[in-house]
Amino acid sequence: MTCAAVVVAGAPPCILGEGPFWDEAGMRLLWVDIVVRRVHAYGFRDQALTTWDTPSLVSAAIPTQAGDLMLALQDGLYRFRPETGELR
Repeated sequence: MTCAAVVVAGAPPCILGEGPFWDEAGMRLLWVDIVVRRVHAYGFRDQALTTWDTPSLVSAAIPTQAGDLMLALQDGLYRFRPETGELR
């Protein structure tokens, strides 16, 4: 078995960081900070960190084939469009 660790330089400290997900198509690492209600994405192509606030506790962020994100929020599953901030 092979294990690998990824350290994202400059990543914000999390109160309760969870749900790491490797988005192979986007070459980015997604994770959430449940308590602070944030989704983080670190792009390995441009080495840029992007952060989005959510309206309630968030436990997972998974990319869809359409390019947006499915978010598991405190009261249900939502589709989030990062470009516009639309949440439905």
